[in-house]
Amino acid sequence: MPKDLKILLLGGFNVQFDGKTIDGFSYKKMRALLAYLAVEQGKDHSREFLSELFWTDNLPETARDNLRRALSKLRNILEAPTGQTIFSSTRHTIRFMPGIYVDAIKFTELIPTPQNNCDTDLYNKQQLIALYQGEFLKGLSLPDCPDFEDWVQVQRESLHLRALALLEQVSNYYEALGDYSTALNYVLRRTVFEPWDEDAHRMAMSLYSLSGQNRAAMKQYEICCRVLKNELGVLPDKKTQQLAEQIRNGVLRHRSPDIPVEIPQPRTIPISNEERRRTDRRSPKQQNIIAKERRQVSVLYCELIISAIGDPDEAMELLGPSQAYCAEIIQQFSGHIVQTHGGGLLAYFGYPKANEHAAHRAVRAALAITREATLNIDIRTSIHTGLIITEGYSSIPDITGRTSKLAIQLRRLVRYNKVIISKDTYDMVAGYFDCLSLGVQYLPDFGQNLEIFKVMQESSARPRFEAVTQLTPLVGRKAEVAKLMRLWEEAVQGEHNVVLVQGEAGIGKSRRYTA
Repeated sequence: MPKDLKILLLGGFNVQFDGKTIDGFSYKKMRALLAYLAVEQGKDHSREFLSELFWTDNLPETARDNLRRALSKLRNILEAPTGQTIFSSTRHTIRFMPGIYVDAIKFTELIPTPQNNCDTDLYNKQQLIALYQGEFLKGLSLPDCPDFEDWVQVQRESLHLRALALLEQVSNYYEALGDYSTALNYVLRRTVFEPWDEDAHRMAMSLYSLSGQNRAAMKQYEICCRVLKNELGVLPDKKTQQLAEQIRNGVLRHRSPDIPVEIPQPRTIPISNEERRRTDRRSPKQQNIIAKERRQVSVLYCELIISAIGDPDEAMELLGPSQAYCAEIIQQFSGHIVQTHGGGLLAYFGYPKANEHAAHRAVRAALAITREATLNIDIRTSIHTGLIITEGYSSIPDITGRTSKLAIQLRRLVRYNKVIISKDTYDMVAGYFDCLSLGVQYLPDFGQNLEIFKVMQESSARPRFEAVTQLTPLVGRKAEVAKLMRLWEEAVQGEHNVVLVQGEAGIGKSRRYTA
């Protein structure tokens, strides 16, 4: 396989041969197909599976034709200039040949255990950090391919966490050596990848101060305050404020670096060829692409603001009782609170325990919270429903997830003492609440348009099927519905059948009967 061919997926999409960019990837699904096959290289993927993954809404024959044309174009673009066989295919399967350089795969390589050579270990980590140029497939989105979007999110989460852990470990190493300048470079890069990471901002403040740059340290504090205010609508944590005070007074002492950070390694699940064939025959949603739990939740973000008071300590003293009461309301509706500092509340409904009424409870909680607004305190509440990737840590269920960040960003689009929800949440609760569409809004941080809704009040509908006429129709599940209809027809003819419909709460078991 040619070593000159490089597929670069970290920070965007780029394919190079002999140092020059290859053009011709004219549409998104062609790029997405190449990215998927390249990352999942060395495996036989059934054409049926790939057709369903990228052309879900098409008829099977049309989807297979689209796949065939996309693969043909990829061969013309990649195999002609390189003179190499990139794809191996049969009538039923497609395989991306292993050995071609893919930066995302290189980044997930296991770091060799150092043999009494810390310099080699450090060099390996620095090389991996240099590979991470940003979010996996940044800017590429296929809203009409939800299973592919799920796969992309899993990759983004895993790679992002690995990059943050590498940066923290390398910065801790240089800080322990007293090389504050080099340590600072890595910490500042953490703040670029995760601007709302308050721990990283505190570390940068400390390193600036320890380097004798107190003015730069205080500027970093101002940046931290501004980002937290603009992005999350919260004030800095007490520890951050205390650190800033120490730097102002010139009494900051050297801190011991944090305990070593464990760097997430890629997870592989060896499976037999027969098991892989069985997996390919299953729908994409049934496939366990990597060993992490995927959960649909409704994320509520509540921002409490006292606009007339500029002093953080005084503001927090006044916000404290109201924030505590809002937290109590959230818990009454089974919300799981994971953030409470600085005037902001972040809560999950449907986590850690799944609940089919999670979205409804989130909206009811939000309406109850807004009723607690006073003359002195303004409240903005936003909700988004989507997928999170979690490893079971209830305190941080979605540490870098798109779903949580989108819920937080939505609150910028709502007026004070109102509740705003995304289209995904609206699809779950329409009919149960009276909502007003505010049209399609552009979210620059996500590079996409999103329809949003203002929740006016709870409707009179109580049983779920009272609201069915207003709910969105069932999407997909055509094979399952057809099977149920066939069994029903057999039952009408006198045949006896027993059907078990099993699945996690909220995935659409009851909705299927209205299809």
